[in-house]
Amino acid sequence: MSRRLFVAVDLPADARAHMAAAVDDLRASLRAHEMDDCFRWVAPANMHLTLRFLGNLPDETAPAMIEAMREPLAAARPSIVIDGLGTFPPHGRPRILYAAVAQGTELLRALRDAVDARLSPLCRWEEETRPFAPHLTLARARDRAKFIPDDFSRLIGDASWPAAAFEADAVTLFSSRTLPAGPEYTAEARAALRSS
Repeated sequence: MSRRLFVAVDLPADARAHMAAAVDDLRASLRAHEMDDCFRWVAPANMHLTLRFLGNLPDETAPAMIEAMREPLAAARPSIVIDGLGTFPPHGRPRILYAAVAQGTELLRALRDAVDARLSPLCRWEEETRPFAPHLTLARARDRAKFIPDDFSRLIGDASWPAAAFEADAVTLFSSRTLPAGPEYTAEARAALRSS
């Protein structure tokens, strides 16, 4: 058996509520263009900034990783600003709709490196080939995304999106399960951040 694990910065309650309200407004705007149901929207409780996706790891590996992620990390607490919308891919019909990290990327990268240094002696994971680009996934395109116009990126670029700012004080090791209603994330361990 295996567990699907990832490490992320969880949003504090006020930033999560801010994002949820902004997504409601965005969905209302897309509904006016009959595009809201072209996406599967991320539940506010599941919003996070992924630092390291570890993948499916053997169950026997998990206890040591959980224990390791209960200890504080000697890393700066990043001040993060989430502002602006984007899509993957950036042009044409999107697969992912996200809110961008406008400030804090370098500190998040350093935090990711600190997590890697702690976990790499305990397990191996498939290295990411794409550049580190922290973002907040808001929605994933459904099969009916073929009805989304090619200029969708321009359309959301014109949308107003209120910025949210917060300071991350911990990183969380999550496990995930795919359920019919969508993914379910469980916080397995939380490592507080202390300035190095």
